Amino acid sequence: IYGLNDPLFDEAEGTIKNLGVDVNINSNYKYFGAIVCEASGSISFDNCTTYGTITISVSDSGPVSGGGLLGCGGSSTYIVVMADCINNINIEFNHSGTYYSDCALGGMVGKYLLNYCSSAFENVINNGSITITYADDATEVCAGGIIGYIPSSTFYSNEFAVRYAKNYGNISSATTVNAVPAYAGGITGWIEDFTEIRYENCANYGIVSTQADGCAYSGGITGWTYDCSGIRYENCAN
Repeated sequence: IYGLNDPLFDEAEGTIKNLGVDVNINSNYKYFGAIVCEASGSISFDNCTTYGTITISVSDSGPVSGGGLLGCGGSSTYIVVMADCINNINIEFNHSGTYYSDCALGGMVGKYLLNYCSSAFENVINNGSITITYADDATEVCAGGIIGYIPSSTFYSNEFAVRYAKNYGNISSATTVNAVPAYAGGITGWIEDFTEIRYENCANYGIVSTQADGCAYSGGITGWTYDCSGIRYENCAN
């Protein structure tokens, strides 16, 4: 599908497979993905590829979540699964204005809330650059080559696995005021309060950078983890 100036779906659930989209999105969305902005139930992406550019500029309040395929997904009752997907979209987010609760961008998905069910991202590749420039107050600003942010939840995952994920894009998270922390990771920007996450055979080849008036955290695989005693890395490279 060529020539899209908006995300293909505002909300979706189920299985999306064997799909390619080419987008040129320049807007003020707070939840955005080239294919789906927000998952309304369990969703699976299989053999999907995205191309183009997404440029988002906003100045009002509220959380922001964006990705090459999916803006945000997951809840206490549903999951996100991805296999054999490639993102080639360069994503740029610029903010100036009032308070946001959090901001998360990822090559596959911006924010993924895990639950008690197992799920996995397998054979996923990000070739696009992910760039956040944030000029006002927030609780966290996160950029990741595959996943921007995995937030805290009372529903701890039986196991979430990221296998054979590769990032080739440059990942940048920058904040300029009010001691707002910035997080950036080649695979995941920030993980909060989870015990069972596995990274297997993952690699980052892009440049990962952060800049902040306060704290700045960056890493080849994960930018920052908080209270995550069970994260395992197997055969990963940066």
